[in-house]
Amino acid sequence: MKKRKDCVFGLHFDFHAAMGQKNIGENYDEASWVKMLDEVKPDFIQVDTKGHAGVSSYPTKVGNAAPEMRCDILKNVRRITKERGVSLYAHHSGVWDKTAAALHPEWGALREDGSCTGETHLFSDYSEKLLIPQIKELAEYGLDGVWVDGDCWSVIRDYGVSLAKFAAQTGNSDAKSREYADFLRERFLEYVEHYAKAVHAQYPDFEIASNWMYTSFCPENPRADVDFISGDLLPDDSVCAARIEARLVSNQNKPWDLMAWGFNIQNGFFVEKSAEQLKQEAAAILMNGGGVQVYQVQNVGKVSVRSAGAMKAVAEFVRARAELVGKRPYNRTGWLFSTEGYRFEKEMIYNNNGDARAYANGGDILAAADTRLNFDGGFTHWFSEHLEEYDNICVHNFGGIEAELKEKLLGWTERGGKLFLAGTYAARAFAEELGLPKETERGVRYLLHGEESCGLDTEYLCVNGGRGALYGDYHCENKCSSAYFVRDYGKGKIGGLLFDLGKDYKVNRARVMEKFLENVFKEIGFTREIEFVSPCAVDVTVQRGGNVVYIDLLNLNGVHGDARVRSFENIPPIYGVAFSYACPPPKRVRLVADEGKVEWNYADGKLNVALDKLDIHNAVALEY
Repeated sequence: MKKRKDCVFGLHFDFHAAMGQKNIGENYDEASWVKMLDEVKPDFIQVDTKGHAGVSSYPTKVGNAAPEMRCDILKNVRRITKERGVSLYAHHSGVWDKTAAALHPEWGALREDGSCTGETHLFSDYSEKLLIPQIKELAEYGLDGVWVDGDCWSVIRDYGVSLAKFAAQTGNSDAKSREYADFLRERFLEYVEHYAKAVHAQYPDFEIASNWMYTSFCPENPRADVDFISGDLLPDDSVCAARIEARLVSNQNKPWDLMAWGFNIQNGFFVEKSAEQLKQEAAAILMNGGGVQVYQVQNVGKVSVRSAGAMKAVAEFVRARAELVGKRPYNRTGWLFSTEGYRFEKEMIYNNNGDARAYANGGDILAAADTRLNFDGGFTHWFSEHLEEYDNICVHNFGGIEAELKEKLLGWTERGGKLFLAGTYAARAFAEELGLPKETERGVRYLLHGEESCGLDTEYLCVNGGRGALYGDYHCENKCSSAYFVRDYGKGKIGGLLFDLGKDYKVNRARVMEKFLENVFKEIGFTREIEFVSPCAVDVTVQRGGNVVYIDLLNLNGVHGDARVRSFENIPPIYGVAFSYACPPPKRVRLVADEGKVEWNYADGKLNVALDKLDIHNAVALEY
């Protein structure tokens, strides 16, 4: 069976068995599984073993099995996947286990009102007495690994045992404090490390991932004994979500993939996505070096063969680009997503869902990418060790940053680096060094750039003497404050926004925002290896593997960001994509996917490339 590091495409099936659910397996239809596997030919699949309700969908001897099962779906699926050389992973809920918390109230994490909604707390015996024994049981079943769901993002501020332990250690009983949140974060990292090591001690080849661990949800230096990184994207606006998440996880030095949901949810019911829609989501992952999986709902033992054709088309699209998986970013611009910044003033422990600031800030990354700036991302530990590999650094719009990392960034800038602070909060984090105010103001302001303007509901720093302007009126006659600043700093430059562009860009974008930001980058002196002949709706990244450099181009056309549209298939191609890339002369230039034609020439230190057409995605491979 393939290890996860060797996998390119997979399918995910779960159904989260409910409490008291009977007759699981009565709908088991082996023919539907065989058809899906034989037509789609995935490298791996993930199937249900236990959802958030805590009810196991196979006849477990150590867990809480659903009553009156009709057949062992897991055993049968293991048999047919093994016959086809398809790796099999369990979808298994971790911290969130409603049944365990109900049967063992002492395991349950408590809300402020004393209620328990099914999350277990991190100091309970749950891991030792249920989670670890059951994962070992899955290894005995012959599975290749487990994808632990409901883990980091299910950790809550426990008002019970965890708070009591924190208070006993520190004398602080404030459950809303930053110190308590960090206490729980550290405990969660230890918790995963413990269960992963316990399983690996007995089953060293059994692979483990904790959903969304070591991503933007949990931006830490990988230390737990997990084998790969994975997370499932939200079902709507998934192209943009993938563009954000894939960049940030690309430098974690672990095999990784992201999951696209094969359906959307509108007013409580499911809407199937088209193959074209899923290809666009997959491409946003591939262009950053990740593997792809697609989530299809399992009907308690039967899979929908109706979707086999679409899944086959997506799988073939991904396999045509298989050489991109596992490649490393190779950009001169980096996006710093600080671990301290993430934790700063954050209420949730390791969860972005429902955290308005976390997702609004993702708009900063999208805005920069929409200027066709090629960049990769990473967390504190990455940039602490790799600053010198970059010409330009963008600091994510968080209100805090590690003191040591800030010092390194300023030293790097003094030596000639170009530093961009992505908004109000990031600028405030450097307030002392730059003489900026720390207090923000809030209101509707208008951004004027050239002859275009747009309104913003924004938090801003009231600074005069900077560049650009925010206005208090639609006619842009009443100037309120500066919009950005650029300053010399040693041999380098520091520039930044004095308002929160990302929040509005994420949900209410306007073309003037991109033009404005592109100009800010230019005034800071950002170097761009890639220059497009004319603006086009393309996201671009650069990867490298061995003696090959890949310039990835993602077509952003289509209505993937329209909240009214849940399923679509029309993604208009882009004709005549032309750009230059500053690089040594390659021996050969080719397209990774056999779609369209590429022409190229080399002159004056630049490779000039022209594609006749870009459908959804392609990569220009430069062989050296």
